[in-house]
Amino acid sequence: MNIIINADDFGGTEELNSCVQRLHEVGVITSATLIANSPFFEDAVKISKNLPELGTGVHLILDGPFNVLNKPSSIIDPETNHFYQSFEAVKKLRFLAFNSEDIYKEYCAQVERILDYGIRISHIDHHHHYHIYFKSFNQVIRVARKYKIPCLRSQILLEPFRKNLINHVYRNYHQYYAKKNGMIVSDGYFEFIHSVENPHIFNISRVKQLLDCNLSTFEIETHPKNNHYFDTGFLQHPEFIELISGHRLINYRSLTEKEVGCMTH
Repeated sequence: MNIIINADDFGGTEELNSCVQRLHEVGVITSATLIANSPFFEDAVKISKNLPELGTGVHLILDGPFNVLNKPSSIIDPETNHFYQSFEAVKKLRFLAFNSEDIYKEYCAQVERILDYGIRISHIDHHHHYHIYFKSFNQVIRVARKYKIPCLRSQILLEPFRKNLINHVYRNYHQYYAKKNGMIVSDGYFEFIHSVENPHIFNISRVKQLLDCNLSTFEIETHPKNNHYFDTGFLQHPEFIELISGHRLINYRSLTEKEVGCMTH
C-alpha cells in the first residue's frame, strides 16, 4: 500500500516549518502544502528547496488574512481587506455569493507566488477542505489545468464509522468528477482525531483498520504545529512507525509514475 503523509499549513509558523523539516528527515512526513501568503513562507520555501524528496504542494486558501490579491472583490471583506473569516466564507460558498472569477484569480495568484519562488508544485489541496464545495472545486480544476498540476487531495474521507449516506454519495461523486476532469487522486484521506478518550489508542486502531482495507494509496493529513502537538508526537511514536514500515511512503509526485499509474483516471 502507498501512503502519503502530508503536513498542511506549511509556512504558517516557524515551529511548524521546523517540525516538517525534522519529521521529513526522520522519514515520516513525505509531503507538505504551502500557504502562499503565510507569515513564514520564505522560510518554508528554503526548507523545501533543501529537501528535494519532500513533495511540496499548494495549500489554497479562501478565508482569513492570507489573500495574495487585495483589490475589492466578492471574496474580500471590505472591512478588513482580507478574506472573510471561516464561518462567513463557508456560508458565501454554499450560497454562491462568491464570484467564480474572483476565486479563480486569487487561486492563480497563490499558485504563481509559489512558482515564482522556484517551487515545483506536487499537488493541490485546500485549507479547511473548501474544495469540497463545487463553487470552489471548479476553479481548483481550472487552476490545475492552467499550471499543469496533475494531483489533487481526494475528498473521500476514510473513517471506520458508519457514514451518512448523503455525504457518502456526495463525496464519491466529487471523486468521480475529479477523475473525469483529469485529476489524479488517492483513494481517500484521513486525519488524526484528538478529541477522544485515549487518542493514541484510538488513532492506532484507525490506522490498523485502514491498512487492512483494500486500498492502493491513501493520504494521512497532519498538522504538526509544534513539538507538543498531538500529531507531532504520534507521527514519531514507535507503534505508528512500526505499523507503516511495511508500506511504501510516497509523495504526490509518485502518483504520476507508471508504477502507481492505476491511481489515474
